[in-house]
Amino acid sequence: MKVLLFGFNGTMGKLTLEKLLNEGYEVIKKEKGNTIVPEEIKGCDYAIDFSIGEESYKHASVCNNSGVPILICATGQSQKVLSKISKIKANVPIVVCSNTTMGAKTIYNWLNTLNNNKKNMVVHIHESHNIHKKDSPSGTSLAYKQIFEDKNISCEISSERTNTRLTSHTISLFLENEIIKITHITLNKEVFAEGAIKLASLLKNMPPKVYLNYLSENFYEET
Repeated sequence: MKVLLFGFNGTMGKLTLEKLLNEGYEVIKKEKGNTIVPEEIKGCDYAIDFSIGEESYKHASVCNNSGVPILICATGQSQKVLSKISKIKANVPIVVCSNTTMGAKTIYNWLNTLNNNKKNMVVHIHESHNIHKKDSPSGTSLAYKQIFEDKNISCEISSERTNTRLTSHTISLFLENEIIKITHITLNKEVFAEGAIKLASLLKNMPPKVYLNYLSENFYEET
C-alpha cells in the first residue's frame, strides 16, 4: 500500500513513519513548506496528517482534489481552520481525529450513554500531557466536554504539562452523594501511531464526507 504522510519530521510523524516502513508500506513524505504535486500523490491509498494544525486545511484540500482519503491527526487547529475544513465539498473521506486510541473511543461512547437528567451533576476533566504539546486543552478533552455541554451539564477542564511520556485524562463526575472517576492513561506515543495507521486503513470503506469528530463516529467499531 502507498501512504502519504504529512509532518514526518515531528515526534508522531517519526513514530508513524517507522511503523509504516516496518510494515512494508510505501510512504510519500511531506513536511511544512514542501511542494505538493497532485500527480505525485494520486494513487495513494490514504494520507495521515501529523503536521501543525494550521496546515490541515491545505492538506485536506489537496488530498480531496487528488482522490486521496485523509486522516487528520494534527492538533491545535483554530475554529477558523476547522470551519474551512467543514465546508470542503468532499470527494473522499476527510476525518479529523483528536485521539486515535481505543481507550478514548470507549470513554467517549460511555459518556454518551449518560442520561441528561443529572441536573445536579458537576463534571471536571483533568488532563496531563508532555510539555511539548502545543494545544491546551487538548482536542480530546474538548470532545469530552462537548458531550456534557450538549446535555446541559456543567463541565470544567484543567490542564497540566509535565516532562513525561505519559498522557492522561481523568473525568470526575460529582453527584450528590458520590463521585465517579474515569481515568485513561497512555503509556507511550506508539499507541497513537498504531491507532492512526489502523484507523486510516478503514477510510477507503467510508462514504465521502467531512467527519469533524472521529470519536462520534461508528466506523472504528465495525472492524
